[in-house]
Amino acid sequence: MIVLSEEELSRVYTINLSKVVLSPEYRRTKRAINMIKEFAKRHMKSEEITIDENLNKQMWKRGIKHPPRKVRVKMVKDEDGMVTVSLYQEEAKEEEVEEEKPAKVEAAVPAAATATETVTAEEPVVEKPEVKVPEAEQVLEKEKVKEEKLKPEKEEEPEKIVLSDEELAEIIAEEIGAEGVEEEKETGKRKGKPRREESE
Repeated sequence: MIVLSEEELSRVYTINLSKVVLSPEYRRTKRAINMIKEFAKRHMKSEEITIDENLNKQMWKRGIKHPPRKVRVKMVKDEDGMVTVSLYQEEAKEEEVEEEKPAKVEAAVPAAATATETVTAEEPVVEKPEVKVPEAEQVLEKEKVKEEKLKPEKEEEPEKIVLSDEELAEIIAEEIGAEGVEEEKETGKRKGKPRREESE
């Protein structure tokens, strides 16, 4: 017979849940939670198992079809034999974060000062190089140049010629006359009656 001490019995396990993919998609997360309970019963030797709320949320985070493939849990068994399964959060990491905070460095005082006095010096501050800001005029000039390049060049419009009605009529007549002469040269026929064929 195993006698438990007054303190709670706690253990940390990493449970492999990769076999859950053998279940149908719409039952996988439920099956994963049952696998965790079965694991806890086998290793903690108890029939009363409760799943912590945070662990439950972690399991259902990606829905019923995609539970996590493995989970790190902490199992705590109390005096009554009740086992509580919760997510394991590493306490060591929290302590390391607190230790990483910058601490003041104590440096010895030069010989001129007394031996009992100490000087606290903070870590050296790294000076950032000065960035020269261009003057407003230069910025405006660059913007104007960019705008001019982006604008399409306007095509020059031809000069407007003003003609009277008589001059316009003469130009039209000349164009029509020239077209008629060109048509005669192209076809090689005269205007008028067509020739009779001499085959008669």
